[in-house]
Amino acid sequence: YALKTFYYSTSVSSNWTTSTGWNGIVDQLACDEPLWSGIKCVNSSAGELNLADNNLQGTIPSEIRALSTLRTIKLGKNSLSGTIPLALGELTELVTLELSDNAYKATPFPDIFGANGLQLLERLDISIQEFDGIPDSIFQLPNLGYLDISYNPFQKAFPASDDINLPSLTSFFGSGNAFSGTIPTGFTRSLSLVEFSVEYNEFVGTIPTELFALTELEFLSMGYNYLTGTIPTEIAKLTVLQELYIDTNEDIHGPIPSEIGLMTDMLVLLVYNNFLTGTLPTEMQNLVELETFALAFNDITGSIPNEFSSLVNLVEFDVAANLLSGPLNFLTGSFVNLKDLRANDNSFTGRFPSEIGMMKGLQRLEIDDSELSGTLPSELGELRALTDLDLNHNKLTGPIPSELGSMIELINLYLHENLFLGTIPSAIGNLKKLEYLDLSSNSLSGSVTTEIGKMVALKEIYLNYNLFTGPIPSVIGSLNLIGISVAENIFT
Repeated sequence: YALKTFYYSTSVSSNWTTSTGWNGIVDQLACDEPLWSGIKCVNSSAGELNLADNNLQGTIPSEIRALSTLRTIKLGKNSLSGTIPLALGELTELVTLELSDNAYKATPFPDIFGANGLQLLERLDISIQEFDGIPDSIFQLPNLGYLDISYNPFQKAFPASDDINLPSLTSFFGSGNAFSGTIPTGFTRSLSLVEFSVEYNEFVGTIPTELFALTELEFLSMGYNYLTGTIPTEIAKLTVLQELYIDTNEDIHGPIPSEIGLMTDMLVLLVYNNFLTGTLPTEMQNLVELETFALAFNDITGSIPNEFSSLVNLVEFDVAANLLSGPLNFLTGSFVNLKDLRANDNSFTGRFPSEIGMMKGLQRLEIDDSELSGTLPSELGELRALTDLDLNHNKLTGPIPSELGSMIELINLYLHENLFLGTIPSAIGNLKKLEYLDLSSNSLSGSVTTEIGKMVALKEIYLNYNLFTGPIPSVIGSLNLIGISVAENIFT
């Protein structure tokens, strides 16, 4: 009867994606007949109900209390709504409860976790809903190892640290909940904690050093809050940390501590959009496993240490919008994994590194708004996976290399406001995927190549403020452009 009620209660206005066996429900489950989709039996009784991503709609009925042998319920990625029945708390054998990504709105999650409730629970996921309340008893479950309450509009202060006692916890995800107050230190009782995420909340105060006693942490995310103060040097105690997110806070300032170089397991380091100052510590050369480093929108000064050439596993390197200067000598041919290099809006000087041509997997290259000089090396044409090239606002000179025509995946090409000379190479017509071309404000001359007409994907072209002569090629009129400027030339 309970299964029959569950089926009709959750298929009122829809058909389940898979409903084998359910349409024929009479009174009870026949565990010796493996025809029931989503049901697993243990000792001739229902042990698991797994109907995740199965187009369930409607409500969970109170009759679910009759399924007292259930140890696992997985109902995520459906469209369940209404309220969670208190009867769910009577399933005291339950070890796993997953209700994420449903359609619950403006309703508190009920307290089903007390002394007579789900005390055996090891995994709980109620993320991506609109629950507007959460019981403090969740934070007292002795066996809970995995807890995800992310992206619910709780809009409350987190429970007091003294009310948090989760000794078995290994993973906590509390992002996007509009929690206020300070980051709770009660999680320091969870000595086996590996993952801890509280990003996208409204936490204030400093980064709590108490968290650094959690020496098993591999993932720590505190981005998009209102945190202030410096990055504590004690963070180096997290010697096995692999991912650190402290991006976009209210006033995280001061230097990047040199001790961060001791965290040699680091794979991802995101500290962008803060107020960090000082120079890049050379000790970071020890982070040889690092794959992603995002430092954009800070106030870091000085040059990028040559020692950074040791970071050969980098995939993304973003130091845009700082106060960096000096040459880019650290860019050697060893960065064979690099796909995204952003160093725009700084004051880098010296030549454009020809070694970049050895980074054959590069897809995005932005070093605009700097002071690079000299010519563009022909090796740039080796970047055949590149989709975005932005070198606007530099002091680059000489001809545009014809080898750029080999960059067949290119979508956006920005060379505005440099000192380029000569003609547009005819090989540019090979860029069949190019959508945006800006060669304005240079000293390019001669006639505009008709090969531009072969750039069938082109949407915008800007050739203004150059020294072009002759007629404007008629083939430009055959392109499906939404933006064009050829002003301030010597066209006839």
